[in-house]
Amino acid sequence: RISGHGQTGPKSKFPGYASVCEANGGFRSLNGYPDRPPVRPNISLGDSLAGLHAAFGVVMALLERQKSGRGQVVDAAITESMFNLLEGCLPEYITSGKKKVRSMSGSSISEVVPSGVWLSKDDQYVAIGGNGNSVY
Repeated sequence: RISGHGQTGPKSKFPGYASVCEANGGFRSLNGYPDRPPVRPNISLGDSLAGLHAAFGVVMALLERQKSGRGQVVDAAITESMFNLLEGCLPEYITSGKKKVRSMSGSSISEVVPSGVWLSKDDQYVAIGGNGNSVY
């Protein structure tokens, strides 16, 4: 089963629109430019990601059934699937003593240089990701 905000909790009965769940999961707070409202990607990322999480859950449930003969309930929420994308943000927040909160940084990743998209001489955009010293 897939829901917007999970089976229990204060938002469990709310409609599960991907646009709202992407914001509630924290994803929107990281996307865009600091002087503008958060940006929504031009795809329904929340729906797709929750579907992938559910499919992975089904595979794991089938493996468990094969091993133990017991069935499983697969439960994926769009909001939780979006929160899963925050990868390094939660450890950054916890290890900084809850002082460091990653925010919007345009088309780059915070504290990774060079990483972004630039316009070339021939009016084409180029994406550069020098995400570690080993790249150089």
